[in-house]
Amino acid sequence: MSRTWRKFTREFKVGALTTLQMTELADVSRATYYRLDPCDRSKICGGRRRGQPIRSLPDEFVYLAVVLDAYSRLVIGWALERSLEAKLAIGALRMAVERRGASPGLIHHSDRGVQYACGEYTEMLTSNGIQVSMSRKGNPYDNAKAESFMKTLKHEEVYRVEYRDLAEARSGIRTFLERTYNRKRLHSALGYLPPAEFDRLSREKIPA
Repeated sequence: MSRTWRKFTREFKVGALTTLQMTELADVSRATYYRLDPCDRSKICGGRRRGQPIRSLPDEFVYLAVVLDAYSRLVIGWALERSLEAKLAIGALRMAVERRGASPGLIHHSDRGVQYACGEYTEMLTSNGIQVSMSRKGNPYDNAKAESFMKTLKHEEVYRVEYRDLAEARSGIRTFLERTYNRKRLHSALGYLPPAEFDRLSREKIPA
């Protein structure tokens, strides 16, 4: 059954058929993500990738870093800045840790970008008890979930919007990530549930 039909039936059941906004972000092609160990859902693991420029701003490039829960695909941290300096990645990671904490067994996986290997970033990971993991050299498949997410982001938000400035880009991206992607977008890998709903149901099943 297609995602479109699943979306239709979900909307119909609550008595209203609405067209969910499918927008796209600019040209962002590397992500960061957390993932849950499928053998132990109480352990959150993680991964991250470099941000690439959002091209729909008229006079400048801005860069996005995103942290995903790779088990539920939920966006739990993100940051948007004018440069690829370490503060971009650190901002997204800080949001993720503040929202979800760092339970024992947490793993942070990233590519080999300098932002993720710098002292300030790795210190933040280790100080929170998070294990560091990096992709094998020249192997993009290690971050396939991040790549898939960024494809969705570009085609459903970035390519459809022309932001006037950084503030407007940040507002639009926040709306897409927090409201559309997390709460409304259905995923076949999640049984055609949105990430926020799948995440909630998964956590309810974890023994106290």
